[in-house]
Amino acid sequence: MTQNDPSTLLSTLTQASAVMVAIIGGFLVSRLVSLSSELEGIRRQRHAAQEGLELLDADYAQAHELRLEATQKKFCDLVLDQLIEHPEVDLAKLIEENVPRGSSVLEITPFAEELKDRVDAASRAIQLSLNDNDSNEVTLEDLVARGLKLPEQSEDIMEDVLYEVRKRLPSASRWSSLLVPRMTPAWLYEVEARRFDESLRSELELRGEITARKSELSRLDAEIVRMGTPTGVVSATWVLALLSLFGIVVPVVVMAFGPLWLPVWSKVLLIMSFVVGLVAVLGYVLWYLRLLRAGIQTGTTDTH
Repeated sequence: MTQNDPSTLLSTLTQASAVMVAIIGGFLVSRLVSLSSELEGIRRQRHAAQEGLELLDADYAQAHELRLEATQKKFCDLVLDQLIEHPEVDLAKLIEENVPRGSSVLEITPFAEELKDRVDAASRAIQLSLNDNDSNEVTLEDLVARGLKLPEQSEDIMEDVLYEVRKRLPSASRWSSLLVPRMTPAWLYEVEARRFDESLRSELELRGEITARKSELSRLDAEIVRMGTPTGVVSATWVLALLSLFGIVVPVVVMAFGPLWLPVWSKVLLIMSFVVGLVAVLGYVLWYLRLLRAGIQTGTTDTH
């Protein structure tokens, strides 16, 4: 081996670079394995959260249906007499003044319009079924026998409308001039009020759980996106690539195909490439340490 033989220099640079590449590569692989394991855990959490959200949606749909049914029943109890006694009532104002707790004008309006249509239809049908000789003792069964059709789920409305109509019919006898008032037991009001409160509370609780579960899903999605661009991995990959290129590939190519001697400027260039790679490695390590310290300080500040 001559004094100008570059093999010793090139071999030294290659070996030193290979050691640093192995260190960085080991860190990078460890980091990627850790990220992969963490990402898989987050995906499992998201899958479980999504399944839980679907179950909550199903429970909420059922609770909402029960609460809406109770709301409609309560609204009907509040306004039915007014719709029967005052056919020309301002429906919008009536809705606004009698919206049940937990509902809204927008939600109850379709049902209110349907209820008014049913009351008006019942009034017309009963009026058409009455005879001139009918008294206030006429019953719904009498009208059905004459051909009155009872729409589905409208028998109660028919009874209420007929009760109001009978007030204006002549009395069959002195004793029938007074109609027996309709009485609803107090305990029935209490039961219906309790059911309404329970349905409203159940719906609100499920709505809160759904909101919390959606927030959890959003957090997990953001975490998955964040892990798609992990801090330090891209930088380490670039350092590894540059160091491998200038510290290993170039010296090996020169040893394989280069001349038996190298000019001084070539040696200086190779040494500078190695130094740049070493500085990049040290700079990356220092940068990552500062990043970790900043994260620890931020976490400590948040806990206080």
